[in-house]
Amino acid sequence: RVPYLGRTTSPAIVEFVRDCDVPPGATYPATHVSAEDEFIPTHAVRVPFAGALRALEDAYERKERGQPGDSWAIGAFSDYGVLSRAGEPSEARGPYRDFVVLALDGPRRDGRHAVELTNLLRKSVMANLARPLPAVHGHGTRGTVQCAFLALPFVGREHADGHVVGLAVAIPEMNRLDLADLHAAIGAVASRGLSSASLGSFRLRRLSPLDLRRAPAALQTWRWMLPSTTWVTAYPVVLDRYLRPNDTLDTLVRRTVQNAGLPEPEFVMASLQPFTNLVPGALSLTPGETTRPGHGQGVRPYRHLVLTFPAPVRGPVVLGSMRHYGLGLCV
Repeated sequence: RVPYLGRTTSPAIVEFVRDCDVPPGATYPATHVSAEDEFIPTHAVRVPFAGALRALEDAYERKERGQPGDSWAIGAFSDYGVLSRAGEPSEARGPYRDFVVLALDGPRRDGRHAVELTNLLRKSVMANLARPLPAVHGHGTRGTVQCAFLALPFVGREHADGHVVGLAVAIPEMNRLDLADLHAAIGAVASRGLSSASLGSFRLRRLSPLDLRRAPAALQTWRWMLPSTTWVTAYPVVLDRYLRPNDTLDTLVRRTVQNAGLPEPEFVMASLQPFTNLVPGALSLTPGETTRPGHGQGVRPYRHLVLTFPAPVRGPVVLGSMRHYGLGLCV
């Protein structure tokens, strides 16, 4: 036990271990990552830097003179995260390479409004694009992977109720210019917020490293991206097509998973009801809540799923014909 780490308001318990004894899933500083490791940042930690003591002294002296000088604002940030060592079982990666999270401020929204929110976000991003991008609108270029617009729910905790905490855009591999245009459009939407007659008005915020330290788990990228062999649906998966006479539900589910760019699972469990014993707060939707607003297409079969893969799969895992509107999002 040490009196404090950095300042007297943060008591800490510190354990020293040899590198070979570090438990799986432990976080490492980015400075400990070698070229052979794959690193996923999960936290930003404030660390000392060259000249920090002089900067603290200057801040104290300014404060003494009645000038602005906040010592708590002095510091540099270092990414800490998890990594997979060379030689460990290889991970499978889905189609998404980038994950942009936006905190949602405004009227509290039940997760049953997920598709309404993601449809509004998608339309707003398209309206702010400098030019049409197939990865956003999904038309005209065969084989192009579409972005998934997601409503991030409060799930997986004892008192979780499934309400929407934030929005996100899962972005596939894109060329540099297209990616820059997409990020500019997302930034414009974030600065203006979202508004509709049915949902109300919302402010959107990109989170700074300091914000992330206080943000709920649903707004942390690791919540949706950390590799896992088991994934469970927070929203039900709308299957890719209707059941045909010679189909089995298991076959159709496996095909839906593979169509989403993921490997075939070795174990599948399906249910009309969410697996709240595994993911408290997972959403139970009505048929009308699984379709796009204003579209008269028929309701396809949908299920909640538990999926186990032979090797860890890196998220975000989003499945089914409505994955571009956030249904089929897994934890």
